[in-house]
Amino acid sequence: MATDDLPTRYALRRVDGLTWVIRDDEVPASDPRHVVARITHDEQTGVGVEWLGDFPLPDRYLTVEFALDDLVRWTRRREAWSQPVPIPHMPPRQAAAR
Repeated sequence: MATDDLPTRYALRRVDGLTWVIRDDEVPASDPRHVVARITHDEQTGVGVEWLGDFPLPDRYLTVEFALDDLVRWTRRREAWSQPVPIPHMPPRQAAAR
């Protein structure tokens, strides 16, 4: 998945030369849940991710974009699971005339 195709909910922001954060723009900036991950770059091992919420995702990735893509995929699957299943409504049967 290319990062250009990502929904606007999550934003990857560089803090300094080796550090990024992933923000959840559906959460107000004043809310502690606004930042969902801190990412640090290591030349030898890729990037380390500290997830700041309950995300069952790896803590190591090759690039910051892979971490963001994985979060977006996980969120989409989770949202799909929570969609209600429509149940067709059938009117009650009419009692047979006696």
